[in-house]
Formats: sequence, C-alpha cells, structure tokens
Amino acid sequence: MNRLQPFGLFQRNFIPNFREDKKRYLVAQTYYRIQDPMVNEFTTPILVTEYDNLNVARMHKNSVSKDKYASILDLDKDSHRQKLVEMVSYNSKYRVYWAALKQGSGIKQLLEHQYLDRIRNYVK
Repeated sequence: MNRLQPFGLFQRNFIPNFREDKKRYLVAQTYYRIQDPMVNEFTTPILVTEYDNLNVARMHKNSVSKDKYASILDLDKDSHRQKLVEMVSYNSKYRVYWAALKQGSGIKQLLEHQYLDRIRNYVK
C-alpha cells in the first residue's frame, strides 16, 4: 500500500517569508507518521505548523503537550531562528517537515484511487 506523505521538508529560506507574512509562531512536534528512508534511529522527525496568533499556537502546543518535542518557536526571536536553522541544517539530528501540502505530491489522485469508492459506499 502506498503511504501518504503529504508534507515536504521545511527549508531555511521559508523563515523570512513566514516573518513577512506575519506567521511568526511555529509549533513543533514529533512527526510520528513519517515514512522517509532518511529518518532512522539517529534522526528525529519534527513537524512544524505556522501561526500568526500566539493564543492559537498555544492551543496547538497544549494539545500535544505530552510530546517531548512540543514547543513554540517565535521567529521574531534570534535564538529561536538560530535553533530552527540548526534543526534544518545538513548534519542535524532532526528532519523537519512543514505541515503544508507539498505541490505535485499526487495526493488528490491517491485519495481518489484509494478512497473514492469507499466514500461513495458510505454515503449510500
């Protein structure tokens, strides 16, 4: 069965764009559902989601509070930006994904192929 992996890797060059778009808060959490050959016992997969509102970011973080990697990164803070750059660097012990659907991932086709008949049967 083909595993659905809709999220792409977070890239360092996203940081200025998020700041420009006023999406200064990133909630980080362990990405448990990843199927990536680059993730192994020496790397930790992290999923980040961007927010423009600190209270909404806090709600998200609180919902995953038992996760040891749950945190809020504030891109307006130098130390947080530096940590994120370190996390996405080549030799990092983390593999960071962005919670946004990657373009050209074939998600629509995969979902239609695997689930369309099931959805039709359920609705009947």
